[in-house]
Amino acid sequence: METISPDQHTSAPLRALSTAGGSLRILTWPVSGSQSPTPTQSVNPTECRPDSTDKCLQRFEAAAQEKFFQAIEDMPDVKLEGWFIRQLDNKIIPALTRIGFDETFARTLFQTAASSWQRMGPATNKCIWFHPDFTRSIKTIKNEMILKPGSNPVRFSASGVRNSSDLRKFANNIVDEEDPSTICQDWTSSWIILPRVYHFLEEEHSKYLLCYLEYLDNEAPSEFRRILARIIFEFVGNYTYKYRSKILSGCRMDTALFFGYAAMFWKNLRNPPQGFEDDLIFCHCLRWIKIFRSRCSELSPDLAVCISQMETYHQKVMLMEGALHSPDNDHQDLGRILVTLRHGSPGRLAAIDYMTNWLNSTGRDATGRLSFVAMPVALNKLFHTIKKQHPTEPPGTQKLVRKFLRKLKDNFAAKGVNGIGNSNPSSEQFRFVVGRVLGLIDGLVGAIA
Repeated sequence: METISPDQHTSAPLRALSTAGGSLRILTWPVSGSQSPTPTQSVNPTECRPDSTDKCLQRFEAAAQEKFFQAIEDMPDVKLEGWFIRQLDNKIIPALTRIGFDETFARTLFQTAASSWQRMGPATNKCIWFHPDFTRSIKTIKNEMILKPGSNPVRFSASGVRNSSDLRKFANNIVDEEDPSTICQDWTSSWIILPRVYHFLEEEHSKYLLCYLEYLDNEAPSEFRRILARIIFEFVGNYTYKYRSKILSGCRMDTALFFGYAAMFWKNLRNPPQGFEDDLIFCHCLRWIKIFRSRCSELSPDLAVCISQMETYHQKVMLMEGALHSPDNDHQDLGRILVTLRHGSPGRLAAIDYMTNWLNSTGRDATGRLSFVAMPVALNKLFHTIKKQHPTEPPGTQKLVRKFLRKLKDNFAAKGVNGIGNSNPSSEQFRFVVGRVLGLIDGLVGAIA
């Protein structure tokens, strides 16, 4: 089965280099003694050790990378023009890696559909690339997204889109439809549909990428930037798939696209790109993979298991399951919360909600103990992981950890005073647990200050 096991070993990082002739060749150098992964049954996420979510994600990424390189092995070279290689090196690839693209995979995408991508032409300062309606559409939609409550929104021609809330829903869901009959013709020249929805892509739309990247480069963190990043992920994948070179094996390239995006999902789930922590980039990868899998009938049906693995770890990292834990404390994977906290405000809020819900839970474990009684032991393990890894985390994550601890302390302190009345027989036990947790928080804050 074409599923990914996190226990498979892979080669070291791989890269693509331009040759003197203008083509792109993949170079690899294996780690001594490493074994290439073979198709295996899917792995139950609970098989990972309690503190190893980070390592599991690393292994999943490496296994997906290996399958990507297996798919493109011995593929014929596609010649790239010199100006296009320079444009990739100086502008396009740096912009894409900034939002979480893998560099080698990104270069392969442009090589795969080189003749079509090169229709964008060499960039010059004197050249006007885009029809005014195209850039005006972007500005209009951006302005609509940042309108303050109570202002008069711009009215759009797409059916059902009449305000900022509708626009965000429309932007988030339109790619799932991909049915031309559901889209108003007036929108077929809009940036938000035409360039990223597979059905409407035309070969000359390659030039739109430069416009997207230009707006992305100048955009501060916002809902608009988040959607723009998603547009880029979908546009690049859809365009490459639709206009890939006919000299390449279609089935193998489909597999390469699937596992290339899968590797980026695991990479961005484990470590989001700096400056884009709030954007949940991994969701863009997973969304594209699911749509691609449904569109590409020649892919192995077993790849649905890979998607299931991704969805499982999405829920696991973002703490989307219930707060009740295994009765065996040694199997509580709270170490994953450090990965959760790498995802900006969404991760911090998810972690706080998770811990607060656990404290508030009235459930009992298999031994009959109230579930919150296990919290000090579990948090002690989590805090040990945070203390150990904190110096190696990026400044943004370090800041989020401190915010998380402050908010968690405030919530727990309030619960300790007002959470359970004196008439409740568990109130003393509850206050003891809260006091123990508050002491652990103070100890960690002092250690990482």
